[in-house]
Amino acid sequence: MQADSATLTDIRFLDPRFPEGAVLHGGVTLASHGGRLLEIQLRPLDLTFGDGRLTGHVNAFSAADSGLVALRQGDLVARELSLDFPRVYLDSLPFHGRLTGRTVVDGPMSALKIETEWSFRDSLVPGWPESQIFGKGEINVAGKDLAFQPFAVETGRIDIGTVRRLVPGFDLQGELDASGTLTGTLKNVMFSGTLRHHDGDRPASVVRGVVGLDSRTDVLAYSPMCTPIRCRSRA
Repeated sequence: MQADSATLTDIRFLDPRFPEGAVLHGGVTLASHGGRLLEIQLRPLDLTFGDGRLTGHVNAFSAADSGLVALRQGDLVARELSLDFPRVYLDSLPFHGRLTGRTVVDGPMSALKIETEWSFRDSLVPGWPESQIFGKGEINVAGKDLAFQPFAVETGRIDIGTVRRLVPGFDLQGELDASGTLTGTLKNVMFSGTLRHHDGDRPASVVRGVVGLDSRTDVLAYSPMCTPIRCRSRA
């Protein structure tokens, strides 16, 4: 099929989760793999959703009893795309706002290989502060919580307001710069690498080593496993 302008809610027989307001332009090829698995090839993909846009190409696999199960050969570019669009497929997504940048994906949702060049504006923090994440690795978006297994952050600049939404006990101000490796879930994550905290014109604080943050309870657990002076401690 070739879509000059197709409102996705008009073709919900392909996927009942298509969100309101999404309009597809481009080519669609369907392939049925037995009675359970449907492959939806979007080549080229040109999708508008509100004020945002998503272009590129991807093969999406949807199972009758479990929804989206894999993304293959995906190379996508977002421009001010609302994260309400991917949330209908990834209900564990903890972020809200607008995404701009490139995403390369391939694999099952439980072991999705991903490369990111993202600029993200958080709509739940006053002023919609911007964070940037450039990296690659493997993630699991099939479970209840987003998991890294692992994900290498090549360059990361994250506003503290966004961090505080995910980890309420994190009471610093400013921004975090990060380069290293994430392992675990967002609520129980281990970071190995370098973290730099800077708040305005104040001198930056630098931590190198392995740090764990566990926010699964009301009390934030912080576990520095290795520091520049090679001590080991748990808190």
